Amino acid sequence: MLLSYPVILADDGFGTVYALCPDIPEAMTYAATREEAAAKAREAIEGALDLYRIEGRPIPKPGSAKGDLIVSLRSTDLGFDVEPPAPIAKVRVPGAAARRLHRVFSLKRLKSKVEG
Repeated sequence: MLLSYPVILADDGFGTVYALCPDIPEAMTYAATREEAAAKAREAIEGALDLYRIEGRPIPKPGSAKGDLIVSLRSTDLGFDVEPPAPIAKVRVPGAAARRLHRVFSLKRLKSKVEG
């Protein structure tokens, strides 16, 4: 099965670009440029999905969110079966990661208001 996950690229305004996957909260990475962050996004998603497999957690199916780019993976190449996503209430995001995500998305919303 082909899994196509959307990835959001968010510039923090201080020289760092974050690559975030809304469907896989653990798949986060960063770089100095959008191109570098986009290139690292696939590795971040593969690493997070490997963690899911090791922990015996269900692999989330890609959602309908729009992203700046799409990372496509074959589930057979990753060595797992796709199950329905875990309910949102059971997903745990460490405090530091949650604060970082909130800051990045707040900056993105602020940037779109300023530019719009």
